[in-house]
Amino acid sequence: MKFNPDRPICKLGDDLLGRKSFVNAIAASIVGWKGSESLIIGLSGPWGSGKSSVKNMMKEVLSSAEKNIQVVEFNPWQWAGQDQLGEAFFREIEIALGKSPSADNKKSAAKWRLYSARLRIGVVVTGVASHFVTALLSLISGAGLISLITEHFAWALGAVIVGGLVLVARKALAKLAELAVLWMELKEANAAVYQLSTDEIKSQLREDLERLTRPILVIIDDIDRLTAPQICFLFQLVKTNGDFPNLVYLLLMERDIVEESLNSVTSGNGKNYLEKIVQVSLHLPVIARGTLLDVLEKETRGLLAAIDALNEEEESRFSMALSYISPHFKTLRGVHRFMNVLAFELSILRGDSALSVDKIDLVGLTVLKVFYEKIYYRISKAKHILTREQDDKEEVGRIRDSMLTQCAEDDRETVLNLLAFLFPNFPWDETIRALPPYREEDALSKLHISHPKNFDRYFVGSIEPGDISSADFRDFLKNCGDRKKTYESLKDFNEKNVLVSVFERLLASTSKLEGTHLEPLLIALFDVADECLPEWQSGNRSAIDRGLIFLSSSILQKPPDKESSLNLLSKALEQTTGLYLPVVRVALETPESKRQAVGALTEQELSALKTVCVDKIKAWAFSGRLIQHPAFGYLVLRWEEWAPSQCSDWMATQIGAKEVALKLCSTLQDRSISSSGVHYSVRLDHIAKVADIHAVAKTLSALKTDELTAEEQQTSKLFFLALNQSKS
Repeated sequence: MKFNPDRPICKLGDDLLGRKSFVNAIAASIVGWKGSESLIIGLSGPWGSGKSSVKNMMKEVLSSAEKNIQVVEFNPWQWAGQDQLGEAFFREIEIALGKSPSADNKKSAAKWRLYSARLRIGVVVTGVASHFVTALLSLISGAGLISLITEHFAWALGAVIVGGLVLVARKALAKLAELAVLWMELKEANAAVYQLSTDEIKSQLREDLERLTRPILVIIDDIDRLTAPQICFLFQLVKTNGDFPNLVYLLLMERDIVEESLNSVTSGNGKNYLEKIVQVSLHLPVIARGTLLDVLEKETRGLLAAIDALNEEEESRFSMALSYISPHFKTLRGVHRFMNVLAFELSILRGDSALSVDKIDLVGLTVLKVFYEKIYYRISKAKHILTREQDDKEEVGRIRDSMLTQCAEDDRETVLNLLAFLFPNFPWDETIRALPPYREEDALSKLHISHPKNFDRYFVGSIEPGDISSADFRDFLKNCGDRKKTYESLKDFNEKNVLVSVFERLLASTSKLEGTHLEPLLIALFDVADECLPEWQSGNRSAIDRGLIFLSSSILQKPPDKESSLNLLSKALEQTTGLYLPVVRVALETPESKRQAVGALTEQELSALKTVCVDKIKAWAFSGRLIQHPAFGYLVLRWEEWAPSQCSDWMATQIGAKEVALKLCSTLQDRSISSSGVHYSVRLDHIAKVADIHAVAKTLSALKTDELTAEEQQTSKLFFLALNQSKS
């Protein structure tokens, strides 16, 4: 990402705001100036409005061969104190005089140096005298009346004066050193122009300047950055030296700040004081609103395009976002500040992979970060309120007011509209502009900030534990047409503990899945389900289990008609190596189920699907894999329901084994929650459907406690507890 240094432009060719004609008009006035005194032009405009850019464009125009104007650029902000400021002011003009197209340019520069040195000596001498007199009076006062009324008054006064000189010397030393330097300058200048009075030197300077074929332009920028005393001193300099011909001053400032500073030396009449000095007062042309917004849109689009081109839906939303963010931009500097922060946010949130947030939401949020930092901070702390439906009107009002009181009253309506754009599910106000209806699944899949699973990404630049990165999910979607790659990805997601997040995002994105992706994705889900399923308890499905069921239902509902959905399910059942999810899927298609995905299956169609599942259960059982399955109890229940004789025959040969009896009891349990905690109980009614209860009891009774794990001991204990309760 490239950052905008927020520096003024240097060439007319870089002008984006249409100020070329304004610059040319001022330049023409300067070139044609022939007055007997200096021309003082004041160019005012608010901070960030482009004054320095206008200055640079004017320098380019005036330095052209046909105009050839000597330009002195003086930035007083670079100098620490008034003494340095005054010295730099005179020196810059002296240099310009030395370079001006005149036969006596060097002599004119020497006269200027002499003139300025005499003025500065007066200031320094005054300063030294002021230090001395102030300290002396203080010492005399401190000596007390007693010494003054003694007969040795003269000796006492002399002692005070000597003491005063010693004390004052330290404070005056710096001034005296400066005075020595100025004195040398004065001698050098005198040698060049002989001994003349200050008025005579000034008169000769006027004559020299009148002979110039082109005026000298003195540009003074960043005046409003100075302290109030420095601003006052600078305008005194300009006023004192404002009666020379062919000297044109261009003063760049924010007028309100300057007038307020001048109030301190004019008894509150800074406005009139300024008007007496500045002869031509100009205001920077207001930026055409359309032009500023064109710059904003162009630069924002450029940044977003570096991530990824906007699709048709994003284009529509971006246009809407522009209407919400544009009222907050008043100057080009504001645009540059925003672009720099947005570029930084994009680089942080993107890293080396895909962007993990919605681009348009990030644009809106960045506007709040740049212009309303306190509101941005409050948003970052209000996740659970802003991303959930709110019925508490008092809480809603409190949150809204806490946000809006952080901005000017004139900005509140536009801020409110922007907040509603970012969080359309929050009831901000009935008067805000109408927005498209909020859809939670869209907010999740499109990474909008309004969904709680996406919110933190915008503020910490990272992914929550258990969540999947945008880049990984995008790559996963691209490979959904390949069963093997999809299966491997799902296994990897399960190992990283992000599978639930994947299921959530897939559920929100199934409407966008290509038709050719449905079959391989469904088969991959069937394949992987057995490997990622945690220990299963009847009536207590895990989050992964629910995700598998909901997602497979969503995929089966994607085809346009029942026949296509049934064909998709049949193909997936035939090809999968998995067991659990195919069995669940078929069980949910029975008439008594309320979770049918295909729906309205005939008895013959349903029977064919059950046969495929029974064959798979049987194969797993005789290979020894069924006993190891975390949903062992559920699977044998379905086996007993669809092929009772097969199931009972197999169970009769297996129930005497410790592993089978314990697995049956551990996977056919119920869980209940009370004030005292979580409680588990064995479902004897379910066990009785697939095995002989007495045979199970006999197997578990024969087990030695010290040969069982803690979990196995607990399972056996729960079985006998349930058995005893059933007898009572």
